[in-house]
Amino acid sequence: MGEGRAALDISVMPLIAGSDYRELIDLTSGVQLEIGSADPHDSTIAHWVMALNRESDAYRSIGSMASSMVPGLSADPLGWVGEAIGLYADKDPFWAELANSEDWEQHLMENWPHIPVAFVVEVESSLGLAAFLTALRTFTNQAAPGMTLWENRKHLERDYVRIAASPDFADGEPEDSFLHDLALYYASMPGILVFSFREDVIHHAIERHGQRKAGDTEFDQQNPWLGTSLALRLDQQIFHTPMFWEDSRQDIGSWVNLPILNEWHRLYPDRDPMAVHEELWHTRLLCPGGGEYVWNEEWQTMESTVYGHPWNPKLGPRVPLGLLELLHADFGLSFEADGLRASAVLQR
Repeated sequence: MGEGRAALDISVMPLIAGSDYRELIDLTSGVQLEIGSADPHDSTIAHWVMALNRESDAYRSIGSMASSMVPGLSADPLGWVGEAIGLYADKDPFWAELANSEDWEQHLMENWPHIPVAFVVEVESSLGLAAFLTALRTFTNQAAPGMTLWENRKHLERDYVRIAASPDFADGEPEDSFLHDLALYYASMPGILVFSFREDVIHHAIERHGQRKAGDTEFDQQNPWLGTSLALRLDQQIFHTPMFWEDSRQDIGSWVNLPILNEWHRLYPDRDPMAVHEELWHTRLLCPGGGEYVWNEEWQTMESTVYGHPWNPKLGPRVPLGLLELLHADFGLSFEADGLRASAVLQR
């Protein structure tokens, strides 16, 4: 514990033979995340990365499945893949619109092609990737002729590709069909392949690649991944998105303290129930919304100043106070010596 900072580092050794981590261990064993794995950058609200062992049984089964589904691919269609994959969400006004929408799930369904997220695959062999993309495009055109449009575009002298429904095919769909707006973009750069539904996300990835090529790796060096097998990095903005708090009933979390406080009020009517509880149990009860517990004479019960009580509830803050205080959080998982090491750092 430190000023504005909390960190955890725990190891479990050895893991049991039937551990639920077994598949992850198989996928990540023998390789480690590097400082610059999967395009780390400071403009994300969430970034997940995983080391990838291409010799693992799980990975080989994925390659075999891809080879059988797409004729024309080589026996090892994913032989071009490097040692890490990642998924990230960039900072964008989209998240504020989502948080402020009346029905965030409906808003997400209607606007998912505009989500500023990207999938990153590290590339071991550029020639292998070129052969894979060529075979995939040929198969798509043969399996669904005239349904997709592949368009080459350029940003900062770097080529990237836009894949969308062909105009003839999209025109045959209803006006509110997502096919009118949906497009998949990808950019292949030395060492990395990036996919996104947002063109500007691809532009930013190309710009970062140029900066790293010019020697700008300051962020990478100062912010290494916390784990060597898997890592997750969260920024302040994601804690305000409804995915974090929609299913978390903060009012109930506040109300669970009321029965014992009511009992202290009954037994010691002249004393503050909060003080009684703290004296007896050396623990101070907290309201997750940052409110105080006070006596409501009308309803004859203790209540939260921000959430009220079950018979007369108040709306209160939707986002848990603890999340609002976080600036960012880092999590890491490393499989080592027949065990695992889990790490976390929270910055308030």
